[in-house]
Amino acid sequence: MAAQETYKKRAVIKDGTQKVLSVINVAADYKIPGYHLVEVQSNVCHKGMYHNPDNDVFYDDAAFTLINGLPAGEVDSSGQTEA
Repeated sequence: MAAQETYKKRAVIKDGTQKVLSVINVAADYKIPGYHLVEVQSNVCHKGMYHNPDNDVFYDDAAFTLINGLPAGEVDSSGQTEA
């Protein structure tokens, strides 16, 4: 019996940019020429967001100041409001 392949949620981002073009479920070794795929480990990632490779968080804006419409300092990387 062959091992079952594991699929993961990944953000599709054009090389040289940070904007999420799509979010797909693919195998770990899946590649798209000209794009990089970033594993999404939180529930906060959708088309149009921006990936900050320095902290691996997805933001609403290119300046990395908002997450789910809230100031980034008020939410954690999963999009939950910090207590």
